[in-house]
Amino acid sequence: MNTELRDKIAEVARLRRGRQGLADAVQLLREVWEAENAGLLADLDTARQAAFVAEEELRARAVAVFRETGSKQPGPGLGIRVVKALTYPADAAVAWASAHEMMQFLRLDKAAFEKVAADLGLDFVTVNEVPTAQLAADLDKALKETRNEYQ
Repeated sequence: MNTELRDKIAEVARLRRGRQGLADAVQLLREVWEAENAGLLADLDTARQAAFVAEEELRARAVAVFRETGSKQPGPGLGIRVVKALTYPADAAVAWASAHEMMQFLRLDKAAFEKVAADLGLDFVTVNEVPTAQLAADLDKALKETRNEYQ
């Protein structure tokens, strides 16, 4: 095995160990902090939920006032934005776009297309084989195994 490659494997293994040690330390500190502050965290969660519910109720009430009065400023700090929301069957939209040569409205499902395109032999598709390196999760183990093989 190439010495430069072996050195790089060892470096990545060392850096991963260091990263994992730091991640473990942070996780431990996080768990201790969360345990020590469980009451505060529960209060925060309750406050978030209560605020969310109250905000949704306020939005609904503001829209109701807008519908009653037409005012886009139904109260202090409140604003109404009116947007268009379209409802239509997707197949009808596709048929219309095709019939009117509006193909720009149709999106290619790239993942689905690429699953079959390589096997279809389409003249506009180029199939490239791109090598990608896979790194073992435990490079230390891989290095030990390799050392044992060559000793």
